[in-house]
Amino acid sequence: MKLSSVVKASAKTIAKTNEKIDFLSNFLRTVPKSEGKLAVALLLGENPYGRIGIGFATLKESLPQIYSANPELEIKDLALTLNKLASIKGSESTKARREILSNFFHRTTKEEANFLFGFFIGEVRQGAGKGILTKALAKAFAIDQTELERTYLLYGDFLDLVDKLYQQGKEVIRSLGFRIFTPIQPMLAENVEQVSDVFELVPNRWAFEYKLDGARLQIHKQGDKIKIFSRHLKDITNRLPEVVTFAQNQLPESIVLEAEGVVLAKNGKTIPFQNFMSRFGKRKVAAQEQSVTPLFFDILYFDDKLLIDAPYEERYRILSEVVGRNRINQIITDNIKEAEEFLTRAINDGNEGLMAKRLDLPYLFGSRGKGWLKLKPYETLDLVIAAADWGYGRRTGWLSNYHLAAYDKKTGNFVPLGKTLAWTY
Repeated sequence: MKLSSVVKASAKTIAKTNEKIDFLSNFLRTVPKSEGKLAVALLLGENPYGRIGIGFATLKESLPQIYSANPELEIKDLALTLNKLASIKGSESTKARREILSNFFHRTTKEEANFLFGFFIGEVRQGAGKGILTKALAKAFAIDQTELERTYLLYGDFLDLVDKLYQQGKEVIRSLGFRIFTPIQPMLAENVEQVSDVFELVPNRWAFEYKLDGARLQIHKQGDKIKIFSRHLKDITNRLPEVVTFAQNQLPESIVLEAEGVVLAKNGKTIPFQNFMSRFGKRKVAAQEQSVTPLFFDILYFDDKLLIDAPYEERYRILSEVVGRNRINQIITDNIKEAEEFLTRAINDGNEGLMAKRLDLPYLFGSRGKGWLKLKPYETLDLVIAAADWGYGRRTGWLSNYHLAAYDKKTGNFVPLGKTLAWTY
């Protein structure tokens, strides 16, 4: 398949959702089996070869002055180039990558080069995310959409799933599912303002538990092997050796748990996450300085059995038997006053607020809904953008971090408070 076909398809994904799904499903039917994975990866803007050591400056220097007039490149040509780039190592690797890229870009049209530039730096700007592509794939392969979405969310590796679909056909999804050490997409909570909002939604018993100011962890253990994933499903096992040790000594051999990773002060209260977020950054921080303790709140897999379809009340019963007291503080009640008193106690203990959880629902992985609710009192601020920084590297020419200020009524001036930063773990 021509590379230009994918570039054109990407350009058309800014249409309305239904039109986008129809267009993409028709396009995906035309993709050869051997090129399905890379074609979908290009639409997503994800490099299936992972990091290949290409920086903004190297890319910039590789762009030609004159582009090809004819779209002659095939997807397989890009695959060969990506494979070459990924395999280069050694002291002369930067020079070798620049040469390969320069030769490749000289064969591209300007439209192809612009698209690939964004692809290489991870900024393909279009409207085909995994949600849209899952719907389009379901339509293209005549698969039940709900079944395909569930398979992807459990299987975890979207591009590998796409590859198997193209290579083996739609029947393959029946053999795919949860794999331990592949993180499960987390269940997310909606915000509510007060306890009464919880009972207005469902006037029955709810589980209320402390909303800790920590880091959400998903801990997988099979035999002696342990992996820890962040809320964004990054493997952070090597960042938390003390949690690995805890899992080795305290957890059963076949299990997947969710926990909040916290640092406890001498008085037993949790310290704010901002005080130990460096444990999850690029620079390693010694565990002795800020030892993270996992406090568990859900169990997803135990003794070779997947538990996500079990109601929360049953999952919590199993969790209690498995981890004992290493759980987040919780009550179950249908009494508003009791829940409000528990919220006050949570805040007085230095926590963010409460989580409210329906007892009858399964683990709705990969979605944000009203099965879990977040009670987190906070103050809002009306701020203005007072300044911005010019970006550098791949942000050159763009305004980047924004400086925020609050209006001082007494002086009539704007007082700088800080600036926006994107940070995930």
